[in-house]
Amino acid sequence: MMKKEMILDSTRRYLERIFEEFPEEAYKTVRILLKGSKNNRKLEIFVDKKGGVTIDDCVMITRKLSKYIDNDENFDEHFILEISSPGEFGNKDKEA
Repeated sequence: MMKKEMILDSTRRYLERIFEEFPEEAYKTVRILLKGSKNNRKLEIFVDKKGGVTIDDCVMITRKLSKYIDNDENFDEHFILEISSPGEFGNKDKEA
């Protein structure tokens, strides 16, 4: 498995664990993207839930996911972690 796929797979698993902590929220991963070059990587994650995702949701997910990532050897490069709502386009394209 290539490094990029390992990172994406690990990210999906970590998000599933986080979302399982809050079943009443019914979070779902809409899309995960890993962009950029080795020294300028960006991990973009789009999440949604019934009623829409709030800033507080994004902050909570970011903090919890960061703890997993910090302890995972697959994430040995510097990158920017961005978690957001898919917005109005969220239901059109689901790649997670």
